[in-house]
Amino acid sequence: MGVNYWTLPKAGPIHLAFVDPSMPVMDGFETIAALRELWPDLPAIAFSFNNSDQWILKAMHLGARGYIVKTEGNGNPFCAGRGSRCAPTVAT
Repeated sequence: MGVNYWTLPKAGPIHLAFVDPSMPVMDGFETIAALRELWPDLPAIAFSFNNSDQWILKAMHLGARGYIVKTEGNGNPFCAGRGSRCAPTVAT
């Protein structure tokens, strides 16, 4: 998402947003905040290689409904979410 979403023609409504907090130009934190303002009911899930508590808490505070840590290979991700369960593995 990020800045690219705002400049692309829209094919239809968005039902779920996966956002990487480390995106360039408009980072994922800014994107999550913008999504909350425009579409408060749209679920946004943050995903990143960064598993710091600071990033997870910031994403959740801004309105992300979950945070998935990307893994290398078949490692188990750390997931934080509001009322949802994460799959035991994530393909990279």
